[in-house]
Amino acid sequence: SAAASGANTDITSITGTAANVTGTVALANGGTGATTAAAARSALSAAASGANTDITSITGTAKQVSSVFSATTAGTTSVYTLTNSPALSALTTGQVIYAVFNATNAATPTLNVDALGAKSIYSALTGAAVAAGDLPTSAAVKLYYNGTQWMAEIPPKYFSVATLTCTGPIAANSFVVCSNILATNVNAADLVNCSPSADPGSTAGTVTWIAVAIAGNISVRMGCHNGASNCALTARNWKCAVNK
Repeated sequence: SAAASGANTDITSITGTAANVTGTVALANGGTGATTAAAARSALSAAASGANTDITSITGTAKQVSSVFSATTAGTTSVYTLTNSPALSALTTGQVIYAVFNATNAATPTLNVDALGAKSIYSALTGAAVAAGDLPTSAAVKLYYNGTQWMAEIPPKYFSVATLTCTGPIAANSFVVCSNILATNVNAADLVNCSPSADPGSTAGTVTWIAVAIAGNISVRMGCHNGASNCALTARNWKCAVNK
């Protein structure tokens, strides 16, 4: 049962250990092309198990399932900087980041991410440069890069007032302006939605209202739609959301 010398097909399997086998099997023949474990990993482009220094970077589509890291900015109120770890190599249209601003912004601020260039910050809602005080310091702001500037999804600002009153009753088919609701960092172009704790008219459905943002205040106006009769008013608690 001897095998032929040289290349042959007589040997169909080898069992036991290879302690007495020498030489290197090439990659093309199913081997590692190396004589040490480290060299074999290098030849096979494989990393060592456990803690190692073989892996220097990870690319691809790996994503966290339920958490997003928000970095805190540095710099001044008009010139912000942000450093990621690892840093971005370039700004790409559609890039999304989350940032907590270290200070309330001045007018027309810029953001320089990973030293890739200062870019203006605009409101994603209005499409205009953010105004002074628009960027909060107590919440993470989502920003995406549109190829020219950072577009910020600014969280709404909330304001409330107890027992807002108006001059009333309101004459039929007219309106009155109520006392203003104090609202810091609110500008005339902001979008406002206000609601009372209950119908402010003593007769349901006869009073309508609209909220208008003015510098530093929210003005609530109420109208009477009760045919030829006046509309009596009842003081209510009000809550307002301001979007920028």
